[in-house]
Amino acid sequence: MQKRVKLRWWLLSFCLLFLIVLPVSLYFLSPLLAKKGLEHWLQAQNFSHIELVMQPPTWNTLHIEKLKLQKNQPDKQLSLSTEHILLRFNPIELYLHQRLDLIQLPKSDITITYSTSAVQPEEDDELLDLSNLLPEQWFKKIPANLVQVGELNVNLDYPSNTADWRFSGALLFDGEELYSRVKFYRNNKDLGWGDLKLGYDNHFYLRLLENDDPFITIDGALSYTEQLQLDSTQQIEIARLQRWQNEIFPPEPQEQPLKQALPSLTGHLETQGRTLFPLRTKLTPDALLGSIQTQQKVKATLSVLKPIAAIAQVDAQLSGTVDFSLSHLAVVMDSASTLSLLNINHASLSNPIKKASIQFKKALNIGLNLANTTKDTPLEPQVDPFNVTIVTTAVALPDIDIAPLTLNLDMQKIALAQGYFKGRAELKNIAIKHQQKQQPLINFTTGFELNNGVLSQTYDLNSTELPLAVSGKTSTQLDSLASQFSWTLKPISLAAINAPLRKYVTLPPELSLKAGTLFHKGTGQFKNNKLSLMADNSIRQAQIGWNETLIEQLDLDSRTTLSTSGTLIDTGNIKLGKVTNGIEITKVSTHYSYTHDRSKRRDLISLNALSAEILGGNITVNDIEFDPLNPEIATQVDIEALDLGEVLKLEQQQGLSGEGKLSGHFPLQYKAGQVSISNGKLLSLAPGGKIIFLPSASVSAYAATNIGLKTAIDALENFHFELLNIQLNYEPDGTALLTTRLKGSNPNWHNGHPIDFTINVEENIPTLMKTLQFTDKLTRTIEKRYR
Repeated sequence: MQKRVKLRWWLLSFCLLFLIVLPVSLYFLSPLLAKKGLEHWLQAQNFSHIELVMQPPTWNTLHIEKLKLQKNQPDKQLSLSTEHILLRFNPIELYLHQRLDLIQLPKSDITITYSTSAVQPEEDDELLDLSNLLPEQWFKKIPANLVQVGELNVNLDYPSNTADWRFSGALLFDGEELYSRVKFYRNNKDLGWGDLKLGYDNHFYLRLLENDDPFITIDGALSYTEQLQLDSTQQIEIARLQRWQNEIFPPEPQEQPLKQALPSLTGHLETQGRTLFPLRTKLTPDALLGSIQTQQKVKATLSVLKPIAAIAQVDAQLSGTVDFSLSHLAVVMDSASTLSLLNINHASLSNPIKKASIQFKKALNIGLNLANTTKDTPLEPQVDPFNVTIVTTAVALPDIDIAPLTLNLDMQKIALAQGYFKGRAELKNIAIKHQQKQQPLINFTTGFELNNGVLSQTYDLNSTELPLAVSGKTSTQLDSLASQFSWTLKPISLAAINAPLRKYVTLPPELSLKAGTLFHKGTGQFKNNKLSLMADNSIRQAQIGWNETLIEQLDLDSRTTLSTSGTLIDTGNIKLGKVTNGIEITKVSTHYSYTHDRSKRRDLISLNALSAEILGGNITVNDIEFDPLNPEIATQVDIEALDLGEVLKLEQQQGLSGEGKLSGHFPLQYKAGQVSISNGKLLSLAPGGKIIFLPSASVSAYAATNIGLKTAIDALENFHFELLNIQLNYEPDGTALLTTRLKGSNPNWHNGHPIDFTINVEENIPTLMKTLQFTDKLTRTIEKRYR
């Protein structure tokens, strides 16, 4: 393959021929000799298919009507066609200084066809030499005061693996400035116009136009040290540049879907800096573009529409520097840069987030090694640690409103090529309203790490207004979004939370949390778009008040589970040391279960093995199961070994006491908010017991005036019973019918005369325990019988 540098020599020789040799020859010699001499010279330069038509020269003018020629080489073919060439000159100036007054070419076509498709190593003299491209170097070598090219078409026809280029335009040179307007074509695609101005002072001005509107403007100065360099400022319209770039470098077929998915950019870019060109490069525009090195200061105002489905628009105000070459790209984004995400939408949001602004706290450095990049080797960007602040407008979720947020994000380690990063994020004073009710301010801090496709996270959540603190961790497989997570609630003092909690949660005024500690922790996972949870809950030594009722030594242990089907189950054990409400109830315990079945839209509560100690005896309740939203309960309360003495104490009658044990049961029903008992029974246990009433002096004095009352008191002073049978019916309206049979005697009264009688009491009472307060009725019944 012949060396490409010869092409430059042929072109230079051709110019010298037309500008110096040809006019002189034609002027001093005859037209025939001039034509023959020119043809001979062209043939000596290996040009063939020469067509030359010219007129005889005049004193100061030469006309060439037509010139066609061709030159074949092993790797390329050069074809030239031009017509109506006009050269004007001053003979003396031409002879003494070899300069012309005018070179005018109305139309010229140059085609270079490359036939070699194989890529071979380039030798130094096969490369385009850029070392003499300064205008001050070659302007003075142009042997004409004025050059006019009306239409010049240059076609570069490369093999199939290299893009073809075509340039079509006009050129004007006046000795001090060169101006050219050229239209670019790549693979016959119109890339628009370019305006180029070069000055003898090496001033460089270039505009690339789309529909006569410039989208790239470069204004600067050329110079030469070890490389050709351009110090310039650039103005770039991003949207037009993107379209132009897609025309120059269209995507491969396999890249086409990706290109279609990329968002469109709009905006304006300003740069200022230095661009370096190699001294030698391949003679193709693609190679020249690929060999450029540039360092620029950048200011940009950009907008991206729909970068992803969830974001309507991204606006950017950027400033920084860019360092680019074929082997590397380095970008430094100044801390003054900002990004704004507009109208962020997601299925979980009630309304889009209007805006999220990203402010860099320090410069962001991004590097890209391009040296070893191939189609099979992905880019490996390097991003230095950075810190940003993200500020959002209000966030609206179903029933939840969140005030504008400020997120501090600190990216501590980033290795994108290895798919690794590590960082920390912090949200302070999160203000939340739930159903229009203000909730306590929340602080949220998280540390996160991505490694081998797994995103791990630890977090802490706390409130400055409530003694609440939660810590936890998560782990997510990014390819499947399968996640595992856990959390732990810092133990909470119930007494400490009692007052501040009421600011945010509506608690019954009768309820007070006096003592105790709450413990809570849980785990969960998200897999195949399904969520499952498990949590453990505990309360230790709680003391809770409800009006005059006091619950002490409350212990609770429960486990809450949420299955992938959506069923929520909470099971546990409850123990109460003591419940005081006039009557002291101790050792209360039960096992409970709560189930929420989403598929059946049903809630269910069950209580098992409910038992307690009361009035010296034991109470057990048969298992209960009911819907808490529409409760209907039918069960039985069993009473064993109730202490009669403790029961009589409820009467708070001075001098009244007793001995004996009572056992029985009460069938209990609850429906539509009302309680009923049918045929409840209490029966004294063998061998019976006794009732003793020792009246005070005032009662005895009063009884002395009332024979019936004295008789009843005398009988009850030492009443030994062998049978005490109580039957209870309690109606939903609160009416209790109490039937009591008492059988026995007083050995100190009427020689132990037997007593057997029945007492019927009907009274509206609020609770079952008041049915045991029958002593007053008993004394009046005895008085009537023995008066």
